[in-house]
Amino acid sequence: MLLADKRSVIYSFASRVWGRVAVYAVGHDQYIARIEPRHFTEYHKPFLGIESPSLLAAVHAFLASIGPGFLLGIACVLVGWMGSRPRISDRYVMNGVIVVIACAELSSLLSGLWVYQTGRSFYPDFLFPEVTKSLVITQTIQVTCYLASVLFSGALLLAILCKRRRIRPLQVELCRD
Repeated sequence: MLLADKRSVIYSFASRVWGRVAVYAVGHDQYIARIEPRHFTEYHKPFLGIESPSLLAAVHAFLASIGPGFLLGIACVLVGWMGSRPRISDRYVMNGVIVVIACAELSSLLSGLWVYQTGRSFYPDFLFPEVTKSLVITQTIQVTCYLASVLFSGALLLAILCKRRRIRPLQVELCRD
C-alpha cells in the first residue's frame, strides 16, 4: 500500500472516531446550556453573532471536539495498528470509543449530581468564574468530563495494547494446525 493510501485510511479512521466524539460533545453541551445558559453566552467567546445558548453550545462543542477526537483516533491507530503484532479490529476500537464516551458522561453526570445535592464542588474555586449553584454545576460537569475523557481514553489505549499483545501472530496459529 502506498504511503498516501495508508494516510487516507488512517485519516478516515480518525475521522470516524472524531465523529462519535463530536456527536457526543454536541449532545452533552445541550443539557449544559439548559442547566445554565450563561455558561455559553457569557463565559465562552462569542461566535458569529450567535445568541442562542443551545446553538452556541453546539458550535463550541463541535469545534472543541476536533482536536481531542482526531487525537484519540490517531492514538488508536498507532497503538492498534502499528508494529509487528496483528492489527486490532476496527470494531473493537469503535466499541471502546463508545465505552469511553459512556464512562466520561456517567462521571460528569455524577459530579453534577454531587454539586446539586451538596451545593459545592470538589474542584478549586479558581475554576469557577462565579459561584452560583447552576454555574458551579455546569463547570464541575465540564471539568469532570475533560478529565474523565483523558483518563478513560488512556484506559482504552491500554486495553488495545493489552489485547494486541494477547493476539497470536497468524504464522504461529497456522503452524499449530
